[in-house]
Parts: sequence; structure tokens; C-alpha cells
Amino acid sequence: MNILLETAFSNIVQKLHSIGVMTYLSYSKKLECDEYFAALHQLPSTVNVCLKDILDKYCIESQEKLQKSIDLLLEEEGRLEIELQQQNGRCIQFIGEVNSNIGEAGYLVATFKEISKKRQGEHFVLKEVVLAKSLEALEEETAKKALLNYNRLLGNKLKEQTYELNKLSQEVEKFAYLVSHDLKTPLRSIVSFINLIQQGLENDELEKEAIEHYFDYVISGANRMQKLIEDVASFNDLKRKQELTKSVDLNTVIPSVFESIRKKYIHKNIEFTYDTLPIIIFDQQQLLQLFQNLLDNAVKYNESELVQIDIAYSQQISAHEFIIRDNGIGIKTEFHDYIFGMCNRLHNTSRYKGSGLGLSICKKIVEQAKGDISLVSEEAIGSSFFVRLPIKKSGLEILNLY
Repeated sequence: MNILLETAFSNIVQKLHSIGVMTYLSYSKKLECDEYFAALHQLPSTVNVCLKDILDKYCIESQEKLQKSIDLLLEEEGRLEIELQQQNGRCIQFIGEVNSNIGEAGYLVATFKEISKKRQGEHFVLKEVVLAKSLEALEEETAKKALLNYNRLLGNKLKEQTYELNKLSQEVEKFAYLVSHDLKTPLRSIVSFINLIQQGLENDELEKEAIEHYFDYVISGANRMQKLIEDVASFNDLKRKQELTKSVDLNTVIPSVFESIRKKYIHKNIEFTYDTLPIIIFDQQQLLQLFQNLLDNAVKYNESELVQIDIAYSQQISAHEFIIRDNGIGIKTEFHDYIFGMCNRLHNTSRYKGSGLGLSICKKIVEQAKGDISLVSEEAIGSSFFVRLPIKKSGLEILNLY
């Protein structure tokens, strides 16, 4: 029995030693291989191997075939199997695959297996002819598909650009309104009260308390203007900012947001609760701003004796879903889309301070990440904001798929 086991194990090892694995990343030209691959191609080591080192081990015809097959896979994606002949006469089976659905685009995984004993004489020549015709047909089909895809992509690109131009036009109109109205309103207030102070001082009609009272209005107007300018700058930066994505632990981010909101609304009794949250790949500053704006609104627009805010989390097939619930004043159904617009407010600034840009910034952050944000709310009951962010994989996670 031991002899049989040893023989079987020896046969398995011999088979493994005739199979090599290679990975190749097109945009960086990075090639990695295992020791079986190196042995199969008579390479001194698995380190610093380039594609040319491998091609040189094959006869001219097989070199062209292998190069062409790799190029086709990287351009078209899919799976391809061919047979090659090394210069030393050995027959090699190549199986390559590129699939961006389970890994990174342009990432080739291939196996090389020796099949010399199976391919000899006329059968090998016949297979070469068949494979050559298959490659020719594949090239012709690939060219047709490429032309169709190009036309389709061109049409889609035109539609996308038209949509973006319309959005940009709407944003320009909003900015024009912002400059002509929202920014002028606090400025007019500041100028008016400074004039009152000036007239009162010239006529010696104002007492100290009145002057201090007027200055409070001046300071309030200046603060409103500063907040509005800061929010406009934040909104505008979202369009220009390059994505600085990294792993962000929301179990660390959310408590810090809670703490800053408690300090801002020290006069309110606030209860925060949240589920165990994920570590996600995202721009940390934008993620902080997203939850800061949503949670700040949940507290600001809340007249309850005990302000209750909860963050629920669930992982969907391709997205992280967060639900931010509150027991605030709620929002009428007809305004659920309106409140995400730039500078759109439902209340005057004397009751609830703000620039009207908070939720439009949230929408911009989420949509730039290819996610979505929506609202379910009932007046005097509370609101639930649904935020869905796509699940992104780090480079290490993608490599681990192989």
C-alpha cells in the first residue's frame, strides 16, 4: 500500500512540474511566475523575468502566435487556448484568461503545460493549421466587434457629454443666483447695521448696549457670509479634486463626527446609535463631509426633547448601504428631490441657519462615486436618508482573487 501511495504521489509531482503559472499586468508590464514556469522555460529564477525572455524560448512561428494571443486577450478579454513549440522541440499548451469582472482590467492569468507526448508528427502540424485559422477568424470577429463597440461608445460618450453640459449650465445658473442674491443678503445686512452705528455715533444718539446689539447683527451676517463662501468653495472643489481613495474605518470616523456635533449643539439632548460599520475604500475627507452634513442636518432640524439619530448598515451584492434615521421635523414628500438642489432651502435663515448647500454637496459626493442618495420622510415624524456607495476592492484584494 505504501509503495502504491508513493508511486501515485510521485506521478502527481511530475505532472505539477510540467505546469507553470504566469501573471501579466499590461499597463505596468509587470510579469510574475512560479518556479514550475521557470523550470519549464529554463529560466535561472522567477525574479526579473520579462515577456521577451519567455518568447525567446519558442520557435519564430510560436513566438508570433503567443504574442498575438496575449495582445488579443488584453484588448478583447475572454479565454484562449493555443499550442506552442519551444526551440528545444517541446510542445506547450497555453491557456490564458483576462476577465475584468473578477479582477483588474488588463490583468492576464495564464498556465503553460507540457504536452509533448500527446502531440507528435502529423497531428501536431494539423493542430497548428486549425489554430492558425481559428486565430484568423478570431481576429476578423474581433475587428468587427471593435468597430461596433467604438460606434456605440461614441454615441454613449456624446450623450454623456450633452448631459454633463446641461448639468454644468444649471450649476452656472445657480452660481449666478447665489452671487446675485444669497451672497448679497448678508452683505446688505452688514452694510445697513454699520450705517446705523455710524449715524448713531455721529449724532451721539446710541448707547453702548445699542451699539453692541447692532454689532451682533453685523457679526451674524459676516458669519453667514463666511459659511456660504466656505460651502460654495467645498462644492466647487468636488469637481476638481482628484480621488484620494484609501481604506477608511467608519467605526473611527463616525464617533468623531458625533463628538463635533455634540459640541456644536451643546444645548440639545442628543442620542446617537449606530451599527458595526465597514472599512471602505473612499476619499476620507469627502466621506467625513458626507456624514458631517447629514448628521448635522438631523440635529439642526429637530425640535424633540431627546434628539435620536441612528445609522443602520447592510452590505448588498455590490454596494454599502447606510440608513441615517432621525426623529426631526420631517420633510413633505413634494420637497424630497428639491432639497438636494443647490441653494434650495425650505426655511428662512432666522429659524435654521445654513447655506442651503449641505445636501447638494452630499449628492455630489455620492454621485461622483457612482452611488446614489435618496430620502423617505414624513412631516413631524422624522426622516431616513438612504446612502448607497459601490463596493471597491483594493489592489491587494484583486490580486488575491487569483
